[in-house]
Amino acid sequence: MSPSRRTLLKASLPVALGGAGLGYWQRRRIGRRDDLEALEQTAALETPSVDEPLIVPSEVVQAGYEDARDHLEQTEELANEVPEDTTIRGLEGPLNDASEGLEANPPAEMETDGERRGALESYRSAIANSGQGRGLIITETHDTASAHEDFQERLDEAKAVDADLEISYTGDAFTTAIVQYGVLDERVTRASERLERTDERMSELEEPTPGEWSTVGKKRFELDTANRYTQALDGADLTGAFDSGYDALVDRTESVIDETSFDLEEDVRNYAFVLVRSVIDAERTAESAHGSGHYARAIRDQSQALVVAKALEVLADVPADSNIWNEHASDLPSTGAELLAAFEEAKTELEAAIAAVGDDPLGRWLLEEATWNLDGVQSRVERLREDVRSDEDDEWERRIIGMSIRCRRSQAYWAAVPAVLERVQSFDPT
Repeated sequence: MSPSRRTLLKASLPVALGGAGLGYWQRRRIGRRDDLEALEQTAALETPSVDEPLIVPSEVVQAGYEDARDHLEQTEELANEVPEDTTIRGLEGPLNDASEGLEANPPAEMETDGERRGALESYRSAIANSGQGRGLIITETHDTASAHEDFQERLDEAKAVDADLEISYTGDAFTTAIVQYGVLDERVTRASERLERTDERMSELEEPTPGEWSTVGKKRFELDTANRYTQALDGADLTGAFDSGYDALVDRTESVIDETSFDLEEDVRNYAFVLVRSVIDAERTAESAHGSGHYARAIRDQSQALVVAKALEVLADVPADSNIWNEHASDLPSTGAELLAAFEEAKTELEAAIAAVGDDPLGRWLLEEATWNLDGVQSRVERLREDVRSDEDDEWERRIIGMSIRCRRSQAYWAAVPAVLERVQSFDPT
């Protein structure tokens, strides 16, 4: 919460609450003064950032910029050809957004991989906006048959790029290739599926919508970008190592789950039982990728599944049912000060893990995937501070316990990453 919003909140709450109940609510706030001070400190802490795991070649960014610029210029030419007596409602906004996105992200000024990746996202958005504008123009100025023909031509071009795209898993650095190709596998799969769905919808639509034009433009951009990435990668064939490494990680993940107890006491499940769902979700995406021949994404996502699996035992003493957390408050962090300490411990563990993985891209990717836990804690802290007068004592305590558990979960994830990374590196054939 920004200082200005915090000041406004403090000033407006007493007025909104009214005079009659003010004493009661104010006493509740005063009674939680120590918690509030600790929560404010928690909200003010800065979580260490993880360096961008993906290597983004400058030539890929330059080509992406040129694609987006050309797309927008073609749409602007269409706009200039619109008869003066025809009004295209809603056109100005998308075209302005596309132009501003390009102007704000000149490729030559992008110095880091993170900046270059962000620039590519802005170019993708520019093409999406330009496609939206193009669809608005064609819908208004073309008859249905002509609109269908133009759209189908663009869709077929995008599907041809998809069909011709060949990803050969080659590279000189094993874990770098896992991250690079893992992202490409994900993008290509997503683009292919969306183009197929769009093609199927064409028989149901009277004419292509501006949204469909936007979709085809950005999916074509994603495929072209993926193709450029593959051209920038070279080295030994890593397909076999990706495949065998995935199988080994699956076996190890199953062993960890088999060794985990999910019972806290009789008829009471522990929090590991809740967390194992995240393992299953990660394994499901990995298995799907492996089944479709996307071996880089398979080993990447199975690495994530193993990280989560190794964190299960850390939460074996916490009840899964939040309704009984208060009964275990003496064993669980339930005050603002204890939450602050848990957050600081998790932050320290993240700093140690960042140092341990160094510049390894897979290590960075695994750490980055788990940082949302601490971000989520701070968002919850802000909401809890706003509810200081309204929450009953048991709900107040339960919410602090929930945030403390998230901190412990984050700490467990990050502690597991270096060991999982070492295991994956042992599959390296280069």
